[in-house]
Amino acid sequence: MCAEENCTLQPDPKAEELSGGNIEGRRSGFVESSKAPEAARIRKDRDWVDFFEIVSRFILTLAATIIAVSTFLHANNEQKSGEVDQIRSKFASAEFSRRALEAQVSNELAALAIHGSGVERRSALIALMNVAPSTAKGVASALLQNENNSGDKDFLRKILLQSSLFESNTTFLSELAMAREFLRRQHPTEACGEFLRARDQLTTNFSNRVDSPSEKAGQLACMGGVAGHPEEGAKAMQEAFKKIQSE
Repeated sequence: MCAEENCTLQPDPKAEELSGGNIEGRRSGFVESSKAPEAARIRKDRDWVDFFEIVSRFILTLAATIIAVSTFLHANNEQKSGEVDQIRSKFASAEFSRRALEAQVSNELAALAIHGSGVERRSALIALMNVAPSTAKGVASALLQNENNSGDKDFLRKILLQSSLFESNTTFLSELAMAREFLRRQHPTEACGEFLRARDQLTTNFSNRVDSPSEKAGQLACMGGVAGHPEEGAKAMQEAFKKIQSE
């Protein structure tokens, strides 16, 4: 105890300690409570980053796969296109050689058919009809316009008819050979096209050797357009013409 005039209040160390502890505790609690939302936000951001990284990797992998498949298909299509061109070029070269040979032989035979005697003319036209039917047609047609003898006229008409038939036979066999080559090289769409073109040139010389049911089934399958089945059609047409030798 002290006198009133000399009495001064002294701070209580325990009270001050408790008070300071409370303040520090409140501060610590505030810091901890403020750190909690920040940590949650960071975890959320990291989750989104991981998600986008996974999605990005998936997209890149998918894109790489699509590019690889597209490249393969493009290369495969180019290879098939090259094979088709190669086959067509092969047959075009053979046709060119055949026509060149016809031209060499037909010049002399045509001259003999025009200027020779009766027997020579007939012999030359028959030979010309077999080796160069298109030339024989032209020569026979020109001779028929100026021919007065009925027997010779009949002969020239037969030459015209037979030459047309031989020409169709040659075209038919060439188309048939090409169709078979396309099918052998696994190009059914092109094979279908050539089989149908060969069918259009079919003559009485070969019609009795064609399997009609197979030919009709092949025609329907080949001419089905986008919904068609070229593999089935080409195989059916192959079966239809199997009794005919193209070489």
